[in-house]
Amino acid sequence: MRRPGPDQTVDGGPWAGFHTGIMLAGIDPITETRPGPCALNCSNEREVYSFHQGGANAVFADGSVHFLNEGMNISVMARLFTRAGGEVVSDSN
Repeated sequence: MRRPGPDQTVDGGPWAGFHTGIMLAGIDPITETRPGPCALNCSNEREVYSFHQGGANAVFADGSVHFLNEGMNISVMARLFTRAGGEVVSDSN
């Protein structure tokens, strides 16, 4: 939410380690509780977060990098996260 939160610890390993994976629960921006509709740049506690204004860069499985808008609907973000669902995601989704 663009302000400091409580201190956090990471349970071992690098940023891409098993215990440090990204989850997609979303945050409610008013109550700051999970789950919620805000999927990007709302919490850096295992959610997608960046210090870039307006969104975050993401690397896709094909090696491409895309800037994801922080106003993105959480259901669109979920479609981007899955690999076996066969979803097709476009700018209009």
